[in-house]
Amino acid sequence: MLRFQNGCFVSVSEGEECLGAVVASLYNKSVSTTTQVIPSKSESLFMRLAAERLATRLNGIVLLSVSVQNISVEVAKGIMSELDMMAL
Repeated sequence: MLRFQNGCFVSVSEGEECLGAVVASLYNKSVSTTTQVIPSKSESLFMRLAAERLATRLNGIVLLSVSVQNISVEVAKGIMSELDMMAL
């Protein structure tokens, strides 16, 4: 996670560090707006939820990149927990 005054950039990958699908989320006046920058083949819902959650917690802009093969429920919960801890 790279933090900035008005948001952050987060990269989640397995194995080697690399960029993957990217979503952008902006929290403004109690509403999150999210868009896909580089679409994901299979993890778009997870990415949207994670980016919106972080944008809300940070009250700013989040760029989230995810490069993984498959995210199980347990792995998704673990990633969300780690992101929550980083947002504090």
